[in-house]
Amino acid sequence: MSGRAASISTKTGDGGMTDLQGARLSKADPRVEALGALDELDAVLADAQSVCTGETEEIIEAVRNEIFYALMPALNLPRIDSQAGSLSRLETWIAQFEEVNSAKGFVRNWNGPAALKLNIARTICRRAERRAAAADRSTESLLAYLNRLSDLLFLLSNAR
Repeated sequence: MSGRAASISTKTGDGGMTDLQGARLSKADPRVEALGALDELDAVLADAQSVCTGETEEIIEAVRNEIFYALMPALNLPRIDSQAGSLSRLETWIAQFEEVNSAKGFVRNWNGPAALKLNIARTICRRAERRAAAADRSTESLLAYLNRLSDLLFLLSNAR
């Protein structure tokens, strides 16, 4: 090699397969679907974060870090370590925003860019939860995390 980094493109085509930590898996594999949904969630949360301020921006940053680090052990479906406090942190934020949120039941709030982007993130989070549930290596802690996260995103979108 001439000192250049290897290209991201192999230029060989993929035949509907992808490499996941050295294993070749179909792009339709439930684990790949779940990882893709989590990757999409991270991207849309970054977009939402770009228009949020203060505590909401900080919460989204913390959540994005947890999702990113959960993606690292990719062959075993991502794990959010409930022992490390990820789930309890979400539940604390939910309780905090429930106290100041007047929304009861399901409400459609598209009031402004932040609410819109947070609602899009909420729907993608729900999809990620469904994809993780369909994967054969899902974990209860990941499913609980995604379930609580969608609740938190709902509350944040209505806290505007």
